[in-house]
Amino acid sequence: MSGEGETAAAANRCDFAALPICSHRHCVARHIRVAESFAARFIGLLGRRELRCKEGLLIKPGGSVHTLGMRFAIDVLFLDRRMHILKIAPILRPGRIALAPPGTCNVLEIMAGRAAWLGLHVGMRLVQQGPCLGVLGPAADRG
Repeated sequence: MSGEGETAAAANRCDFAALPICSHRHCVARHIRVAESFAARFIGLLGRRELRCKEGLLIKPGGSVHTLGMRFAIDVLFLDRRMHILKIAPILRPGRIALAPPGTCNVLEIMAGRAAWLGLHVGMRLVQQGPCLGVLGPAADRG
């Protein structure tokens, strides 16, 4: 591969980084890939065999998502600009589509079943807290 092709490939890749997201009680995802470029958003989790317990893909900007071509199910959290959960698409199996609700700005994809296990629900706000991306609580502080 030429140096130019390698540079383009690296720009479109979104590697896992320590960008944690936590709730008031639990770490939602400790290792987050941020997909901001068109290519990174388009590729998403394709090619992966699994998404581990504390891994996630944060799609910015986010909208409706699909699992076409994926090998495993995921939980999808649709988030507004302040990271409030607008909708949860639990256990979205391969070959499915989840439509984003109005106001969606970001999407967080996490391991299937993790949202229910953590007790996440619409209205909670995800935050970056220390080494973890978490939840503040109800959306009472929206504004």
